[in-house]
Amino acid sequence: MNDIAKKAASEKFLAAIEKENLGKAEAGKCLNITPSEVSKILNSSYWNKLGPSTWENVLVWINSGQSLKEYSVKHGRVLPEKKPIELPPKIISVKPDKDKEWEEWLNTPEGKAKMDNAIMLSKHPFFTGEPIAAPSFMESLIEALKQIPSNVTIQISINENK
Repeated sequence: MNDIAKKAASEKFLAAIEKENLGKAEAGKCLNITPSEVSKILNSSYWNKLGPSTWENVLVWINSGQSLKEYSVKHGRVLPEKKPIELPPKIISVKPDKDKEWEEWLNTPEGKAKMDNAIMLSKHPFFTGEPIAAPSFMESLIEALKQIPSNVTIQISINENK
């Protein structure tokens, strides 16, 4: 087979692939050739890498006058019907609404007590920067700190201004 015949066969093959909307693998199955051979048929730089049987398969198909799919059915190489891919249902894990949980906890007796204590503590002169007398301050601070939950960490630093 000369290059002129190969070019005509290649163009006819490409036109059929596009018309029937086939991939290289599907087109190759229709003619009993591999996807890489299909690529080589469509690229003249690789024609010398193809054996005569590949070109023979293409010529027999062209001479049949059938579409690639029709040829495949008539010659026992029926392509499976394309079925849409069914994906499994997407599982979405919903995290609880933290703000809602927080609001619900604040409405419990424990939550109210802890919040009242936090408010009281935040108004303490130690945290507001107001001057305080040392002995009364320490006693009230210790009482307020005893009310803080065990999972809360407080860091205290003392700056002496003289």
